[in-house]
Amino acid sequence: MWRISLSHLKPYLQNHSLLSRLIMSFLLVIMMITAFHFFSFSFLKNRIQQEIIKYNSLNLKYTAESYEKHLQLIENTMVNLFFDEKMNVIKSNPTVDNFKLLNLFSSQLQRLASNEQLYLADIIIYFGDSGLTIGKEGVRSANDLFQTDLINETYSYFFWQDQISKPYHYKVFPTAEFKRVVSAKQISSRGMLVPVVFKNRLNPNMYFITLIEANEAYKAFFRGIDDNFYISDDSGQVLFSSNPANQPLQSELQTFASSGEGSASQGNNFYFYKKERSSGLTYVHVVPNNTISSQIQRLNMILLIILSLVIVISILISIYLSSRFSSPVRQIIEAIQKPNQALAMGTSIHEFNLISEKIGTMMVRNEEISSDLHHKNSIIKKYGYINKLKSIYSSYNKVEEDLLESGSPFYLVIFSVAFTREFHKLFAAEPTRASYYINELIQLNLSEAFPKSVTIQVEKDQIFSLIFVNEQDPQDQSGKLLEKLRWLGQIFDRDQDYYLLTMAVNPVLRSSTEFTEAYEETLEMLQLRKMMPGTQMIIEPIPESFHLLLAPSLDQEFFNHLQAGNDAVVQIVQRMLQQLHKKDANLYQYTHLSREIVGRVIKTLTAANIDTNATLGTESPYKKLQTCMTVDDYSLFFEDFLYQSLSMIREKKMGQEPLKDAILSYMHRHYQEDISLESVAEKFNLSSGYLSIFFKEKTQTNFLYYLNELRINKAKELLLGTNMKIHDVGEQVGFQNANSFIRLFKKFTGIPPGEYRRMNHIS
Repeated sequence: MWRISLSHLKPYLQNHSLLSRLIMSFLLVIMMITAFHFFSFSFLKNRIQQEIIKYNSLNLKYTAESYEKHLQLIENTMVNLFFDEKMNVIKSNPTVDNFKLLNLFSSQLQRLASNEQLYLADIIIYFGDSGLTIGKEGVRSANDLFQTDLINETYSYFFWQDQISKPYHYKVFPTAEFKRVVSAKQISSRGMLVPVVFKNRLNPNMYFITLIEANEAYKAFFRGIDDNFYISDDSGQVLFSSNPANQPLQSELQTFASSGEGSASQGNNFYFYKKERSSGLTYVHVVPNNTISSQIQRLNMILLIILSLVIVISILISIYLSSRFSSPVRQIIEAIQKPNQALAMGTSIHEFNLISEKIGTMMVRNEEISSDLHHKNSIIKKYGYINKLKSIYSSYNKVEEDLLESGSPFYLVIFSVAFTREFHKLFAAEPTRASYYINELIQLNLSEAFPKSVTIQVEKDQIFSLIFVNEQDPQDQSGKLLEKLRWLGQIFDRDQDYYLLTMAVNPVLRSSTEFTEAYEETLEMLQLRKMMPGTQMIIEPIPESFHLLLAPSLDQEFFNHLQAGNDAVVQIVQRMLQQLHKKDANLYQYTHLSREIVGRVIKTLTAANIDTNATLGTESPYKKLQTCMTVDDYSLFFEDFLYQSLSMIREKKMGQEPLKDAILSYMHRHYQEDISLESVAEKFNLSSGYLSIFFKEKTQTNFLYYLNELRINKAKELLLGTNMKIHDVGEQVGFQNANSFIRLFKKFTGIPPGEYRRMNHIS
């Protein structure tokens, strides 16, 4: 291909043509860029080396910060464990007498150790007085633990016993391999672990031992290319080493610790170090000098390769762009003469691009207008069908005149979709989308058998289809339609756990003058659905006596038991449902009975001055009734609805306030959390406005004041009963901001929390 292109361009290159001048100009620019590259690279070489050093320094900084944050996280966790309610009881009697409580606390340690973000192999609480330990695997004596489950020559039982008297808050010890006894003849490794000891001045006879998985933490926190990372203390002792073969000398580590932060080149290595004040640990990353040099050489090679590619690509592009200048006028003429042919775009001439773009835009717009008109015509036609079905007057009569083309006879089919409880449980927000897919499925299948059919969704749960047929064979068409609908029913029965479909069709051919009458008649036929699962097809019109077959009325026995709050009401309703079932009642009769029962219960609750919102929740029982499609559905609904209502009636008679007690109990259990009026309302299935009014009425104070007063009272207990800091007390009782805690404490007591603690201690 390139041979043909070059032979075609050869005559233009031999003379002083525009093509040859363009190519020479490109080559000149490329030569200038190449010269600039070699000149600037020598200047940038040192800068690149500095950037590489900066990159490694930042990597070490991020690594050190990650380790420090992790240690701080573990320390905070240990503080929380120290002040845990169960731990307060254990500290007073750290013996096996509290075996049940010790096991509960051991389970809590097991959950913490299983947190993958902490990278902990174990958490051990060591009580020096009793020699007892609590770990994630249970309660054991210290001698047994360190001789069977945490075996290491350096960290023996006597080593841990000796740490009781050491005066430090927390300390990180060197990494070591710990082992455990699996059986009498087998000892397995627990891996390389970093022991970290945490103490608390409030109880010097106990401390926490956390065993961090060294390699897992290293993989998670270290950011660098070379595997030469070390952690040391002020004395230069190595606490963790990723590559002992290249480990710095102790004197060098001491120098790094005293310097604080920086980098240094010594021998064949480049050292990056950073000391953290909070922990006193020094983090060191060793990078061989040849690594930095190889990075610079690799960068130089990459730049040379890129430059070579740019030169080659630039030459090819110059030839290609130059060739695009040939015969632009001929392409414009061909585009005008052949409007249906794809228009060639993207030449080097701006004017030609502009003309081509305008011609292409006109052609595309013409196609869009044609498609849009076709789509809108379809929408207007469907809108006209709906108007005619529901007898809605339209000022544009031309649409309705064109609907039933040439007076074609038709069959009318109405599909009613009812979604079950299982559907609402799994797809609470998807009924509209599901109805759309059902509509598309019906339209696709009916249009295959009857090409002139029209399917439209007129309600959220209702779809109708017009089946236009030839008058020559109406009987054959009727049988074909019923057969197709039965086949569709088998398809829909596959999903009967999620929705139930009712198909109503009168297999009598209708004329265009009976359009609205056929729709209303077929719509009423939907009420003949029987209370059983599966798709049902109704082909018989409603009998004249249909509206006289109402459900049985509620008797005086029902009313008396309901007012007394007796559970016999449930049996009465179940008996009524069984009577309807024996009479093979339809959907209309079940709906009539159910609405009468729900209405009578709500009136009784209202007359007894019972809050129906607390009983019924945010969802109306009438809406729940819409999901009942079988006798079992109605039975389950009334069991839940009636037992809940009867319980409220009985509680009202006994003078109880169950909702108030439940809300106050919840607040007293969760006051330390970030709770609000909205979150509590959502917890009890109430609106925030209603809960505010209800709380004010029952407690004579508003929600926020009650919550703040509860938190301040709990804060008083902590101020006098513990040595916790002021801001820690605020966080413990639910205040995220220390200033807000101090301000509200002063508002309720008249003095700040610190002054309150001093005054009460003095008194």
